Amino acid sequence: MSNDKTVLEKYYLLFIYFIFLTLDCYFLYNGKFSSRFYSKAVLMPCLMLWFMSNTAFNVRSSPNTYTARLLLYAAFLFTWAGDVFGLLSNTFFWTAWLYIYSSAYIIYCIILVSIQINTTKEESFFFYVKKAVPAFFVTLLLSMLFLYKLVGINSEFNTMALYAHTLVLSSVAMLTVNMWGGGDLKRIHPLFTLSLVFLLAANMIYAADEIHFHRRLPIIDVIVAITNGFCQVFFVLGVIKFIRVKRE
Repeated sequence: MSNDKTVLEKYYLLFIYFIFLTLDCYFLYNGKFSSRFYSKAVLMPCLMLWFMSNTAFNVRSSPNTYTARLLLYAAFLFTWAGDVFGLLSNTFFWTAWLYIYSSAYIIYCIILVSIQINTTKEESFFFYVKKAVPAFFVTLLLSMLFLYKLVGINSEFNTMALYAHTLVLSSVAMLTVNMWGGGDLKRIHPLFTLSLVFLLAANMIYAADEIHFHRRLPIIDVIVAITNGFCQVFFVLGVIKFIRVKRE
C-alpha cells in the first residue's frame, strides 16, 4: 500500500465497518432483530474489502504470505455464514452457527501456525512448551468450568458442541501465546494477543447471555457485538502487519 495515502484513503472501509457495527448495536439494543440483516450481514464483506485493499496481490507481495491471506479469506466466508445463521431464531441454525464459528477459529489456528512458520528465518514452527501449554490448559479449564456452571455436563448435542467449541478456543489461545517466543514475532503478536482477549471475552459474555440471561438484557448483546467486532479487526490487523513485515 502506498505511504502517501491519507488516513481516510487507507481506512475508509474500516470506518464503514464501524458504522455498520454501530448500526448493528443500535438494532440490538432496541430489539430490532430483523433489521440486523442490513447491518450484521454487511460487516464481514466490509472487513474483507478493507483487508483486500491493503493486501492486493502484486509483485511486492511475498510468496510466504499467500497461505495466511487465502486462509483469511476462507475465515471471512465462514464468519459471514456464521453471522447470517446466527440471525435465524432456530435451534438447528443456532447449532450450525456454533460449528461454523468453530470452523472459522480452526482456520485462525492454521493462519497462526503459517505466520509463525513464515516469520522465522528458519521457516520452521517452534513450539514454546512453557508458554503455550499452560495457556491451552488454563483457557480450557476455565472455559469448561464456566460452561459447567451454566449448563452442567450431559450428552445433549448442543452441550457437547459448546464443550468442543471451548477446545477450539483454547487452541487459538495456545497458538497466540506461542507467538510470544521471540524474533520478528514480537512485532506482530500484540495485535493477535488483543484479538484473543476480545475473542475470549465475546464468547464468555455471549454464553452467559444466551444460557443464563436468555437474551433479556440488550446491553449485553451490544457488548458481545463490540468485543466480537474488535476481535476480528485486531486479527486482520495482525495479518496485515505480518504481510508488511515480510515485504521489508
